[in-house]
Amino acid sequence: MKYLILDGLLYRVRFQNGTYRGTDRRDPPCVAELPVESEVNRWGLWYIGELEEFGGIRELAKARECLQFCNRYFPDRHFEVIGISGDKKPPNDEAKLLGFDISFAGASSSLISTGLIAGPYEKTPEKPILVLDDLLRRYFYPKLNEFGLFQTFEDAAHCRHAMIALHNFDPNLYEGGSLEVFKVTGVYLISDVK
Repeated sequence: MKYLILDGLLYRVRFQNGTYRGTDRRDPPCVAELPVESEVNRWGLWYIGELEEFGGIRELAKARECLQFCNRYFPDRHFEVIGISGDKKPPNDEAKLLGFDISFAGASSSLISTGLIAGPYEKTPEKPILVLDDLLRRYFYPKLNEFGLFQTFEDAAHCRHAMIALHNFDPNLYEGGSLEVFKVTGVYLISDVK
């Protein structure tokens, strides 16, 4: 199990059913106006290093320590520790499943937030590829829960497969390049107590 620290309030994407709480949210930032050796920048650079080298934070205790600092330093935000998993198993007994995202390498960018969360088109599009995209959205959008995530691993995997198939007709429909790097990712809220 790996962990992310994500901004839980200020930068969430709003959608019709609730508030998106998947992997495509703000990380702890660095502050350009402060020296690199400042505490906020040390935490920000440490977080970036963990993401780049390991795809997430490996130690829950360290994630909680960073979380406490971020919520003290940025009191207008509400960062939370999120556990991420490539399967259906919760990371531990205190984890609460929020749902399943379709995330770049299991963390960060999400096909849900970039290609599905807006829901179906208001008017039927004219371009054939967008007509098919609208059908995909009409089928999968109602399956999103109040956190903008799929409630089941299977629905997320099915949506991923359909988006990859559609993307083959237009390589820039959702993201540039291959969508194979996007994986179904279990997203779990980890209690910040302890």
